[in-house]
Amino acid sequence: MAGADRVFNLLDAEVETDEGYVELVNATEDAAGNLQEVEETTGMWAWKHPHEDGTVTYHKQEGPVTFSDVTFGYNDDKMVLHDINLFAEPGQKIAFVGSTGAGKTTITNLINRFYDIQEGKIHYDGINIRKIKKADLRRSLGRLYCKIRTSLQERLWIISVTDV
Repeated sequence: MAGADRVFNLLDAEVETDEGYVELVNATEDAAGNLQEVEETTGMWAWKHPHEDGTVTYHKQEGPVTFSDVTFGYNDDKMVLHDINLFAEPGQKIAFVGSTGAGKTTITNLINRFYDIQEGKIHYDGINIRKIKKADLRRSLGRLYCKIRTSLQERLWIISVTDV
């Protein structure tokens, strides 16, 4: 029932504008190691940082995620996560295991910025996720939700079918 309450609260919430300005773009690298944005799909991703003076810098998307002293609550009256610290290396697989309501889904929703935190910082590739456009942030991350009653083979089959 608590999950349904959260869904209805989301449906009633005002639409939030995306104030992120860092974008994920296709890139190539020249002989000197400089990244350049390109239209075609290259298999290389870079973060595009526009600056106030009109210049743009790029850095390669590599993927570390860091939580630093993160505190979060669905409302300001009751915090459900307190002072969470986490570092995930690029390509590292992390499993959040716990009972219902322990915060597993909440943590992944915070990484994807479905909610904003009350305190602390979440960085992706060294960038505060509040500065990254939400669509680009979500496009760059992968998640696998696991139902205990399905086999690993079934879950991997579902992923491969949906990726086609």
